[in-house]
Amino acid sequence: MKAVGYLINTKDGFQGEVGLFYDYLLGSDGLYIRASNDLLAVTINIANVEVRGLEPIKEVINLVHGKIPSYLYNLALSILQATPDVEQYVAIVWNGNSYAVRVPEQEGTGGHVNYHITPGTVLDMHCHTGEMPAEFSGIDDMDEQGLGLYAVAANLKDIEPTCEVRLGCHGYFLPLEKNEVFA
Repeated sequence: MKAVGYLINTKDGFQGEVGLFYDYLLGSDGLYIRASNDLLAVTINIANVEVRGLEPIKEVINLVHGKIPSYLYNLALSILQATPDVEQYVAIVWNGNSYAVRVPEQEGTGGHVNYHITPGTVLDMHCHTGEMPAEFSGIDDMDEQGLGLYAVAANLKDIEPTCEVRLGCHGYFLPLEKNEVFA
């Protein structure tokens, strides 16, 4: 089996070879990437283009264990707000029974954070300090190359910090609304 699969959506269904890590799908409405793990199953459009003669593909973003409870989002933000002048990392994980917040061993400064990967991570959340906005950086793009949910928070000294959330799928990114991830 190849690492990456290539499939075309015809009237007879998908034709081609499935990949080990992810698949590119070509349909009448564009090019998609499809991937899954124990926590997420996604099919997202990465290039809108009309391809005549093929069938359309449906975009899917499925958190296998359901949406993450909003109180965990609020808890994660509160943890980051406790030390607003240091970049930090918080993981929201699936522990086998429920979602939970974990703060792994880490070293943070005003400009970066190094941390240990936490098993079962569904959402990686880190923060920016000072006047940096809640926007993903080029470094974030390079770091977030797997299949997962990612969040960046900023303005931690404010009553309501800002936060951006996205889906990352092997180097392709899709901005998400918080209500698509948190319930």
